[in-house]
Amino acid sequence: MVLDDHDPQDDTREEALPTSQRESRVDADAESILAGLASALFPSGAGNLDQVTWPDATKQQPVPTMQTPIELAETRRRAAELRYRTLVEQIPAVTFMAVLGEGENEIYVNPYIEALLGFTQRQWLENPFLWYSQLHPDDRALWNEEFARGCRTGGPFRAECRFISRDGRIVWVRGEVRLVKDEQGRPSFLQGVAFDITESKRAEAVVLRQAVQKTEERYRDLVERLGAIFWEADAGSGGFTFVSRGAEQILQFPLDHWLADPQFWIRQVHPDERQAVATAWKHALESGGNHEFEFRATASDGRLVWLHTTMRVPHASDKDRRVLGLILDVTERKRTEAELARVLATQQAEMQLQRHNAEVEGQRLKIFRATMTTVQDIVNNFLSNMMLIRLEAEDRLSEETLALFDQLIQDAAKELKLLGDLETIREKQMAIGTGIEYPRPRTD
Repeated sequence: MVLDDHDPQDDTREEALPTSQRESRVDADAESILAGLASALFPSGAGNLDQVTWPDATKQQPVPTMQTPIELAETRRRAAELRYRTLVEQIPAVTFMAVLGEGENEIYVNPYIEALLGFTQRQWLENPFLWYSQLHPDDRALWNEEFARGCRTGGPFRAECRFISRDGRIVWVRGEVRLVKDEQGRPSFLQGVAFDITESKRAEAVVLRQAVQKTEERYRDLVERLGAIFWEADAGSGGFTFVSRGAEQILQFPLDHWLADPQFWIRQVHPDERQAVATAWKHALESGGNHEFEFRATASDGRLVWLHTTMRVPHASDKDRRVLGLILDVTERKRTEAELARVLATQQAEMQLQRHNAEVEGQRLKIFRATMTTVQDIVNNFLSNMMLIRLEAEDRLSEETLALFDQLIQDAAKELKLLGDLETIREKQMAIGTGIEYPRPRTD
């Protein structure tokens, strides 16, 4: 419960005052508030009530003292400088300016530098190299590169760098600097602003770390569900620092066997391939980059398992010398490939046998055609001789004998026609692949 200290009698007393006195009291309160506002807006005693109020046109205003144009310009310049400096020194950011010239250069930084890095404005201005000495060594190359690019292009250069504060803290700063040139294109001065982004960087790091952790968990879970081994090893020693549960599923050895003994896994490789795998492993660790190879390994129950490993090895110059790899069980694939190879070999053998049989049939057809041609020639010659004999003996032989010759000639012509038809039939049978049929020997 909130107690109200307001006394209702105050309202009664306020209303009892004459109207002129109430108006005077309100004016006094307003002047007090506006005077405080003027002091805040115009520090160093420069603020007054006239600067935050507007003159009443109905009231007689004092006549201002006349100033010469030079005095008026100087007054305006000092006022503008005061407003600018007040603005620059009150904003929660580091503002700085460096005047460039052929003689002595001038530099300015606002007092917020002390809140940012712990150095006073005077310390910062007296040591022109203090900013560079406090710049984190790992970020100097980035700053120099970006600064050089900004100077070449004339546009602003922006960088997010780490600075070391006076008490040793790491402060993330986002800076933006612009090079201003004179009418002749010569560098005149640098002006810039810098903000403290340490908290946002920390928040980003937390979010990134959580995202990476979730991604790794999802990835490992996916790999383990796929029946694969996800592993991590030290590039220097080659010893495993992490092995997923897939190792227990595929080879059925406890995970601590992999982690405790760097040579454990190589002893499970088939003896016929162990030396080649060890050589490939050593070459990958020394050369860096991406590598992959396949080999047979012996599971705890004596089974032979085909494994395919893919590994990413950092180069010797990398700071993080962690080897990441993935081992897949490709036993079924290898069995499928072997079965496919066997089927292909069988098909090739059958095709070769078919080609051989076709060649044999072709040779037989050639022999058959040659034989048929010879027989046709014999029968044709016999028929021609019979016809000649028939003509010569026509006047000397009886009608019965001549009829017999005619019958022999007709029979020979029929046989010749049958031989021609038989050759045609055999050629058609060979064309459709039925081959030549030969009489089978009797088995009775």
